[in-house]
Amino acid sequence: MNYENFVINNRKSKRWCKPLSIKEIELVEDAKKLIKKVDNSIEIADFNVYKIGFSLQGFFYYDEDTKEMCIFIPFTILLLIGGENLCFLAVLHEVLHSQNLKNNEFFFKINFLEGLNQLLTIWLVENYSEKYKIPKRKCFSLRLTKNIKLKLTIYHLANTTYIEELRLVKEVLKKDNDLKEVFMNYIDMKPEYFKSFVPPEYFEQ
Repeated sequence: MNYENFVINNRKSKRWCKPLSIKEIELVEDAKKLIKKVDNSIEIADFNVYKIGFSLQGFFYYDEDTKEMCIFIPFTILLLIGGENLCFLAVLHEVLHSQNLKNNEFFFKINFLEGLNQLLTIWLVENYSEKYKIPKRKCFSLRLTKNIKLKLTIYHLANTTYIEELRLVKEVLKKDNDLKEVFMNYIDMKPEYFKSFVPPEYFEQ
């Protein structure tokens, strides 16, 4: 059993999925508010957020039996290596997944889905957020022993996550595609809209 499956199965255990702090709850609420900032008529579907420890990225899971939408975020690690901006981007990315997949229907193949979700995550922050921004790279050093020092460079989520998927989506989107229109049709998934310009090979058969 891998770690993701383990925390999914143990998500109700406070030992493996710690309760969210006030700051972490604020990040989640800010993600919801940012989505509604695009259009206040957007209805945010319910989801639960779980704090995990042994991972570098979050993920979304839909429980087909209980219909629960679950978001798993390694808040502590993300806040440590990238601060609030990086952590917020990760939260927003998974919240967008929860809204797009609220009926557990996959219309896009995973590479196109992740690329489009990431593109819209970045677009939201750059165009609608006054509180958060796309963080620049961050360097820090970790001394392992007296004579060995490890230097790490953390690049922002936009440059390190789903690079190929982002490139693919940018190639597909036409220059005249209005990203607000793309977003509105993505958040409340309307396949027919996307079928008008997305090649068939990027849809699930």
